[in-house]
Amino acid sequence: MHLESAPLSWGQQWGWQQQEFPPERRSPGLILTQGLELPEAVDEATIRAAVRTVATRHTAVRTTFATGGDSQPRQTVWPVESEAYPLELFDDGDDAHRWLSAAMDVRSAWPLRVALLRGGGERTLLGIAAHHLATDRYGFDVLYEELRAALHGAARGATPDLPPPSRQPLDIVAFERSPAGAALNERAIAYWTSHNDELGDELSLLGAGFDAPSGAMHVARVFSSDAPKRVAELVAATRASEPAVAVAAVAGTLAGYLDRSSVLMFMMSANRHIPDVKRSVCTLAQAGLIRVDVPDPRRLDSLIPEANRGRLTALRHSYYDQEALTARQRATGGAGHQLPVTPPSVNVVRIDESASEPPAGWDPTVAGGAPFASVERVDRPCTGLNFHVLVADSFVSIELRAGTHLLPAAECEALVTGAMALLLGSA
Repeated sequence: MHLESAPLSWGQQWGWQQQEFPPERRSPGLILTQGLELPEAVDEATIRAAVRTVATRHTAVRTTFATGGDSQPRQTVWPVESEAYPLELFDDGDDAHRWLSAAMDVRSAWPLRVALLRGGGERTLLGIAAHHLATDRYGFDVLYEELRAALHGAARGATPDLPPPSRQPLDIVAFERSPAGAALNERAIAYWTSHNDELGDELSLLGAGFDAPSGAMHVARVFSSDAPKRVAELVAATRASEPAVAVAAVAGTLAGYLDRSSVLMFMMSANRHIPDVKRSVCTLAQAGLIRVDVPDPRRLDSLIPEANRGRLTALRHSYYDQEALTARQRATGGAGHQLPVTPPSVNVVRIDESASEPPAGWDPTVAGGAPFASVERVDRPCTGLNFHVLVADSFVSIELRAGTHLLPAAECEALVTGAMALLLGSA
C-alpha cells in the first residue's frame, strides 16, 4: 500500500503544538464540532458512503500525524478504503457532544469523528468532529456543507453536484517549500520582526510584576442591544467593515489602559486570499499582527481608518512559518518575548443569534438598551488578553479572557465596558 507523506504545513504547526500539550492545557478550539438534522432516518452504511465521498475529495480528513525518524512531525495520507475513523450511535445529546469533543488519537486514526443521535420517531441528528490539524473553521465549513449535500443526495438516491476541490494539504506544503513560498515567508517574517522591539515593550507593560501564569482566567462580557444600530451607522459613515469598527473600539480602550499611542494585537486571518484554496479542507488560518495607531483613544471616528489599515496590512503578512518566525524573534533579542504573556488578540465574528445564548440576567428589552456586563473566574490557563467581539442583528457582545495573573476582575470588566462605551459613543 502506497502512502503519501510530508512535513506539516505552516498552518498545522499550532495544532501540533496544542496536540503535544497535556489534554487539560489544550485549546478548546482544537476539536471542531458541528451537528445537522437529516431529512429522514439514515443507516450507518449511508453515512459511511457520504463520508467516503468527502474523504475522497479531501485528503485532510484521512491523514494521520506523528513524529518521524528525525523526531519532526509528519502527516501521512491514507487510502479512502481504510476508513480509520469512529462512528458511534447515541441516544443522549450530551453524551454525543462529550464524545465528539474529546481528545483524538491523530497518530493512528483519521482526525474525524461521526456521531449518530437517534431522536423521537424518525428524527435523526448527525454530529461531526474534526481535529484542527486537519482543518481550520473555514475548511470545516466546506466539509460540513459537502457532507450535508452527500447525505441529502443519498436520501434522494442522487449524486451530489459538488464543485472541484481546491488545493490539498500536501500541495500546500510543496508550495511552502518552493522558492515562491520561501519569498512569501521572508516578507511576512520581516514585517513581524520590524515590530519586535515595540511588541517587547507592550508585553513588558502587560506582564510587569508577574513571574508565572496562573491556572485560571477572568472572563468578562458586556452585551448591548443598541450596538448593532451604532455599528451599522459607523460602517456607513466610514465605509469600513464591521471588524474594523470592532477592532477600533478594542484598540482605543487598550491603548488608553496601557497609556500608549499605538497597540499591537493578534488577529486571526483565514488566509483564503491565497490562490486556489477557497474550497480547501485544510488548516491555513493563522494569527496576523495588527498595529493600530491611536491618535486619540476617545475618538472612535479617527480610530476606525487606522484599524482598517492595520487589518489589511496584517492580512498581507499572515501566512508564514511560525517556527521560523519564533526563532528569528528570539535571535533579535526582544526581552519581552520571554515573559509568560502573549500579545493581546482580537477576534470579530458575525453570528446568528439563535446559535448563541444570552447571559443570565440580560434583558434586551430594558429601556434605553443599557449594556449588561458580567465577569467570572474560569479554571483554565490564559497567558494573554483575548478579546472576542460577536456581532448579531439584535446585539453586540464584547468578551475578554485574561489570565488572573495579568488583570483583576474589576479591570477586566472595565476594559469590556469601556470598549462598548466607545463603540456606543458614550465614553
